[in-house]
Amino acid sequence: MGTDFPAAHNMDTTWFAVDSKGHVAIFDSWESGAVPVAALMGERAEEMREHLGQLLPIDEAAHDLRGRSNRAFTGEGEQFDHYRQAVGDAPLLLFLTSLDAIQNEIAAGRAMPVAAVHGVAVIWRHPAQALLEALHEGGLCLGFFPCFDDEEGEPPNLACRGVFTYEHALPNGIARSYGRTRFPRRPIHLDQLPPPVREQISRFRFDHVDFAAEAVIQPLEHGDCESWECAYLDSTGTWLFPVPGHEDEFAKELDPELDESGQLRMKWNTDEPEERGHA
Repeated sequence: MGTDFPAAHNMDTTWFAVDSKGHVAIFDSWESGAVPVAALMGERAEEMREHLGQLLPIDEAAHDLRGRSNRAFTGEGEQFDHYRQAVGDAPLLLFLTSLDAIQNEIAAGRAMPVAAVHGVAVIWRHPAQALLEALHEGGLCLGFFPCFDDEEGEPPNLACRGVFTYEHALPNGIARSYGRTRFPRRPIHLDQLPPPVREQISRFRFDHVDFAAEAVIQPLEHGDCESWECAYLDSTGTWLFPVPGHEDEFAKELDPELDESGQLRMKWNTDEPEERGHA
């Protein structure tokens, strides 16, 4: 089976991987995410998504705030970025410190509590801007994001079928890490799948990654990948490196400094990405 690379202007593809425990995850690269060369991707991955949606029973999955941040976080005192821009009339996935301030919206059927890895969350279908601002100003809002999971015409939600889900972090312009967006209550194991499915999905394995433990994954740190970007941000959210094969472009566009070993890298100020002219 040949490699099914997406269109030349960006990646924007879906791919599958297996972790060191034998659990399965699906990844959405959007425009800039790096994609392992060996992974099941593109049209074949979309076909597999549809197939698994029919094959696997529906279960529960929790929304993950940590993986939705556009940075990696470690240690104590973490602060999560808010997605401050609503997208049209799309429902919002809202993470809160408690449900108390939104009980009237829940009672009216406009907001629906959903499972969250940490804290509480709701899907809010017709958010009132004034209340949204009040939640934010009162320190009750931990983050909010457009939510298309249950929209008509969307592909099957595999997190509700035992598959971990990851998405490339925004904004585009560099190959950032992928963040875990959904955590299945009962993760599916590779051995539970039919042999033909097992063979295709396991084309790429993370030998030293546990999906249940890793909210943030940078595939370029784990194997040979393709990316349409010249630079990638490491999984700590701190350092920029050249994507292998794009070193000349990296040096030209980002003017990096050499460290003591002669390796191209630079400190990346994630608070001011646009000042660097890339991202």
